[in-house]
Formats: sequence, structure tokens, C-alpha cells
Amino acid sequence: MIVSPVSIVIVTYNSAGTIGSCLSSVMATLRQGDDVVVVDNNSRDTTLSIVAALTATTVPGIVTVISNPANSGFSVATNQGIVATESPLIVLLNPDTIVTPGWLERMSAHFRGNEVGAVGPVSNFAAGRQSVALHWPDPLPAGIGPDEAAARLYAGNWGKAEKTEKG
Repeated sequence: MIVSPVSIVIVTYNSAGTIGSCLSSVMATLRQGDDVVVVDNNSRDTTLSIVAALTATTVPGIVTVISNPANSGFSVATNQGIVATESPLIVLLNPDTIVTPGWLERMSAHFRGNEVGAVGPVSNFAAGRQSVALHWPDPLPAGIGPDEAAARLYAGNWGKAEKTEKG
């Protein structure tokens, strides 16, 4: 099980439509010692002002914002965020993600010694093996909220894993 601290790195670019919900959900689930690094790739919309408004009342040091003067690309920005952290445990999160209570504990429950090196969430907007549709036992119900969906997915998939090999 992961213990604090965990650093959450979020890379943004013109993410005004999603970053507010993402950051609000993350901030509501932070534990003592956790921190967030937002790396903005020179957004031309109101992304940075939304981030500033949401983090204005947080304790200094919980949220770090890196504002790039040009769009350096996702990989470079992700690495910037990783370098800006001091935690050995890092979560890479897209700005259109909404996390639910207990998300870090549920993900971290899959780490077992040196057997597991990475854990990834499922999403209704992900492709391939991270698509929620591949892990839901029945047809996806209409109108289900994120909290209920997370609880059902966790209960229905507890103990399951997918092995991947280094490329």
C-alpha cells in the first residue's frame, strides 16, 4: 500500500474545460505530505487562471505550477513535473481526469514488493486495455456517477492484474 508522500503530475495545454474538475477532485483527496505539480505547456486559454483560482487558498508547497513559455510537448512536460518532485512515488494524471475518494489507496493496493512496477487506472475515455468497457462485467449503465463506478469497478476487479512486458 502506498504511503505518503505521493506527487501527482498533471500536464496541461488549453485545458480550461477540464482542469477545474480534475484539480478540485485531486485536492479533495490529498493526504498529508502529498503534492501536485501542474505543468502548463503555454496554454492560450484560461487554464492557468483556473489553476491559480483553485489553488490560491492552499498551503504553500502543496501545488507547484510550472508555466512553459512554449509548448514543449507532453513527454518533456511530464519529465519536468517528475524532476520538480521529491517523492519517489509519482502519479501521472491527465487534466480531464476526475478522481474519486480512496483512489490512491485503491491503486496502491496492487503494489506488492518488487512484483509490480506500475499501476494504471481505467477510464471511459481511454483506449486499449485501460478502457473501462473492458473491465466492466455488464453493459455500462447510463447515468452512473464516478464514485459509484469506481466502487463497482474496484469490487469487481479486485485482485486482477494484467502482465505487461518491458518493450
